[in-house]
Amino acid sequence: MKRISAFILVFVFLLSGCGSSVPVNEPSGGAPPSVTEPSDTPAVSEPEVTPAPSVSPPPSPTVSASPTETPAETADTYVPQVTYSYMLNSDPGKYYLLLDLKNQVMTAYEKDENGEYTKIVRQMLCSTGKTDVDEEMAALYPDDPKYKPKPTSRGIYKTGGHELFGYFPEFHCYARYWTQLVGGNFMHSIMYSRKDLNTLQSSAYRALGRNVSHGCVRMYVEDAQWIYYNIPPGTTINVSDKEKRNSKLTKSLKSKLSFAKYKEYQKTITDPPQPPNMTAVITAEKAQLRNGCGGDNDRIYANMKKGEKVEILLPSDPWCKVKYKKRIGYTLTANLKADGGIVVSGNVAEYTSGNNAKVLSATVRMYREPKVTNEYICKIPKFESLKVLEESGGWTKVAYFNEIGYVQSKYVKTRWGIVYN
Repeated sequence: MKRISAFILVFVFLLSGCGSSVPVNEPSGGAPPSVTEPSDTPAVSEPEVTPAPSVSPPPSPTVSASPTETPAETADTYVPQVTYSYMLNSDPGKYYLLLDLKNQVMTAYEKDENGEYTKIVRQMLCSTGKTDVDEEMAALYPDDPKYKPKPTSRGIYKTGGHELFGYFPEFHCYARYWTQLVGGNFMHSIMYSRKDLNTLQSSAYRALGRNVSHGCVRMYVEDAQWIYYNIPPGTTINVSDKEKRNSKLTKSLKSKLSFAKYKEYQKTITDPPQPPNMTAVITAEKAQLRNGCGGDNDRIYANMKKGEKVEILLPSDPWCKVKYKKRIGYTLTANLKADGGIVVSGNVAEYTSGNNAKVLSATVRMYREPKVTNEYICKIPKFESLKVLEESGGWTKVAYFNEIGYVQSKYVKTRWGIVYN
């Protein structure tokens, strides 16, 4: 794959602000929850934006890929791997991310000489989802999501797609360098009021290091950029609240720059040329455009008709962020077809959509063996279409990104989705 520039990023710190739909939660057991669609609501149009200043690509040194071990059985044959041409790293096994909710720190590890993820590559200050709410306001407005806790989803996940400078349909603001964590939770920079580098939000910058977001992971611009270029879809991220308290680490990662100086600094963070966004055609008879990724509080912006075209802004699974006419929102990946097939993790693959797909009805754990244990490979989110390898004894063997494992068959339903088999 084409290698691009490595960025010399100065560690400056402090940020805040983010928006995201509600996190996905793993079922505790029993029958899976039913899937219900919220009622239609009036469409919301994206506001006019001021273009960001043009940027120039930095110099392009050679980047060498780290060697990786080849397991006895891999998912490469079953699920297409990502080939984003603008990324510094295309190997989802090169790095391992630990998101420490207790200290609000993201740590990127790479393998040591024994093949274990022990070598710290980078540590980054974050703001994750809020867990405390105003109880008085929550009692007055029990149905208002603004007064409900929105913690970042805990557990082990596989990261998803990217967007360079994206819009939050729910919160009407912007952020740079989006990388999907899971569902409606994204890693991204602190926010901007408009698509303009001069509108960086001071409140988000100053609140960095506290869990004040709506579920997303807010970061300094330079840290979000590092994630964007080095963490391809399928990278493992462990979102943990079990780490030891380390206030010294959190404090050491805070920026010493005033907001005014940081605002000027972040304007110097530039990017190489990016590939154009793909255009896709709606394949479902009626495809919902939502302001979130399947959350209970999502609003429906529009019902898109079969054959209509959309621009794909953030390709991911099971939800894609798209632009439909003048509106920006999310729709199921299975609703979209680009030239050559379905868009799977940013690649166009020769699959189809249909009502005979195998789809998860809840967020579940994927295990190495067909049995419930405390250890698991990762969680697979609700609505994900599965590449099924075999079914037996209440377990379904699946390929998911670069992993093969087992999920409980009671959560696998036949419905509209991507048909892999």
